[in-house]
Amino acid sequence: SSSSSSSSATTEQQPESLCEWAVLVLEKVDPLEKASLTLEAFALWRGNEGSCEGTSAMPIFPQTDAAREAAHTRRQRRRLDEAAARGKGRGGGGASGGGNNGGSGGARDVDDSKGRVDADANADATSSDQPDYPLRPPAEPGRPASLTHVQPGREGSASSGGRKRGKAGSVESRIAILHALCNIELFAIDLAWDMVARFAWCARTTDNGELLPRAFSDGFAKVAADEAKHFQLLVTRVEALGSHFGALPVHKGLWQSAMETSHDVLARLAIVHCVHEARGLDVNPSTIEKFRRAGDAESVRVLEIIHTDEITHVATGVRWFKFLCEHLEPPRETLRVFYDTVRRHFRGFLKPPFHHDARRQAGFTEDWYVQLTKESVLAREGGRG
Repeated sequence: SSSSSSSSATTEQQPESLCEWAVLVLEKVDPLEKASLTLEAFALWRGNEGSCEGTSAMPIFPQTDAAREAAHTRRQRRRLDEAAARGKGRGGGGASGGGNNGGSGGARDVDDSKGRVDADANADATSSDQPDYPLRPPAEPGRPASLTHVQPGREGSASSGGRKRGKAGSVESRIAILHALCNIELFAIDLAWDMVARFAWCARTTDNGELLPRAFSDGFAKVAADEAKHFQLLVTRVEALGSHFGALPVHKGLWQSAMETSHDVLARLAIVHCVHEARGLDVNPSTIEKFRRAGDAESVRVLEIIHTDEITHVATGVRWFKFLCEHLEPPRETLRVFYDTVRRHFRGFLKPPFHHDARRQAGFTEDWYVQLTKESVLAREGGRG
């Protein structure tokens, strides 16, 4: 598949920037080509020396005159807006509202008396809705027409052509579990590239309004490459067991979460790259144990690789959530912003059991999530579990 990806990228004129690669991969319909193009893009991004830095490094954004002019205009406008906001002072109610955040209010101060951040407090600084952005990711990633999509939770329905996953005791059960994981990893490729294409351009993080550092894009390009590797490994296992990806129904639940947080990089980091990714850390060990009991050593090896990599992915989400909170103007208290963001964008409570050790390895310690469980919320409110 790697040779076909190279010829495909060449035929379509190989992208010159990381964001162009991101959009190309997002638009790709063939899952295997999507994975191989991801690995090709990451190899070119890191270069022969394994670093994304240097004078000959790949640019993040398209290097057209229009793109450079758009970036310059955007920085100028932002600085003028900041100067106007400073001129209004506290009596003016802070930064101007409305703006480019899809109808959300403007930046508001932290309300320390409530111990939380007011609604959409970070929208102006971290919104992805920038009209002068020269390259837009697709509303939905490419998928083959042959895939059967069902609502989340319906993949095991016989009426949809699905199969219950079970406990991995049979070949059919193991295929169903691995097929579901293939779907998750395929969307994970898209989610990582969408972070680059949608948010690397937009987030204000420094006093002079510059863009996020290259390390942000590098981190999520690395996540995308890991997810592509995972997808290839899982597809190989599904085929070794006598099936193929697409043989069973799949859902778009992860992409639904992505679109619900597409307006704000903090919301995306919190929900997709902290809450959902960390949930994977919680369930992976039990899945691995099921395959171990079934004597499927090769699948155990693959799942252990995935689990180890996923710890670093949660760490990437935590790192950049903290970075943004610390560099917003004014800086925000990270945990308060996280609690408020999860309450607003995640339905219900975070549910145990948690794999605390794996979460700690990712820097996602108990103080990030225990307060968002039903038991903790009811205890604080004086309710009864």
